[in-house]
Amino acid sequence: MKLPISFLPCILAISCWTIACSQSDSEPDAGEDAGEDAGHDGSDPADGKEDGETDGGEDASLDGSDPGDGEDGGESDGGEDGGQDGSDPGDGEDGGEDGGQDGSDPPPEDEVQVQLIWNTPADPDHTDQDGTDLDLHLLHQNAQGTWNESPWDCFSGNPNPDWGVPDSPVDDPLLDPNDTDGAGPENIILPGPEADHDYKIGVYYLDDAGYGLSLATVRVSINGQQVGEFPNKNLAAKDTFWHVATIRWTSDGQAQIIPVDEIHTGFP
Repeated sequence: MKLPISFLPCILAISCWTIACSQSDSEPDAGEDAGEDAGHDGSDPADGKEDGETDGGEDASLDGSDPGDGEDGGESDGGEDGGQDGSDPGDGEDGGEDGGQDGSDPPPEDEVQVQLIWNTPADPDHTDQDGTDLDLHLLHQNAQGTWNESPWDCFSGNPNPDWGVPDSPVDDPLLDPNDTDGAGPENIILPGPEADHDYKIGVYYLDDAGYGLSLATVRVSINGQQVGEFPNKNLAAKDTFWHVATIRWTSDGQAQIIPVDEIHTGFP
C-alpha cells in the first residue's frame, strides 16, 4: 500500500526519536564508571588512603605493634648488657671488695700472730709421737711479769683467755695448735691488740724426751706480714725458758718489736 507523500515527514520524525531513545538507554552511567575507576571495586576512593595508612603502620613495626615498643625493648637489652643476666653489675665489685681473693674473709688489719717452730738434732723422726715438747707463751702486761698462770698468760694450759673487754673475742688470744711431740708449729693469734699495751713472748722447754738440745725459732707477723724473726735459739734441756721479745702496741696502732733474748732456768 502506498502512503500519501504528506505522511513521510511524520514517519521520519518518529524514527529519529526511536533511535535517540535507544542510544540513551544503552549508554553507561558516568558516575558508576568514575566510581569503578577510583576504587577499582566501586568503593570510596578515600578508603584507599585509609588502607595506605594501615600499610604504613605495618611497615613501621612489621607486626602492627606500637613502634615505641622497640625502644622499650632496647632499654631491656641495655639492662641485659649491663649485667649480662639482668643483674646489677655492681654486685661483682662488692663481692670482690668484701671478700678475699678466694672468697674467704680477709684477716683483721691489726691481727698479731706469733709462731714457734723447733728442731731437735738428736731426734731421728720429728713426725712420730716420741719427740720434744716446747711451749709458746704470750704474756699480757696485766700479768706484771708472772708467767705460766691464768688469766694473763696465754699458753697450752690457758689457750684462749678472756682479755680486754669481757666476753669480746677481738682482744682475746688463741693458741692453736699445741704440738707436744714434734717440731711445731705452735701459733698464738691475737685479733685486736689493745692500744698502749705490751705483750711479752716466751718459750718454755717443757720436755726434751731424753734428746737434749733443741733449736727454737720464733716469728712475729702483723696482718699476715712477717715483721720479726728470732732464729735457732739454743735451748739446752728441759726446764729452760727463753724470754724472746716484747710486742709494744702503740696508741696510734703501730707495732714495735723489742728484742729481749734472755735465757732462764725455769720461769723468771
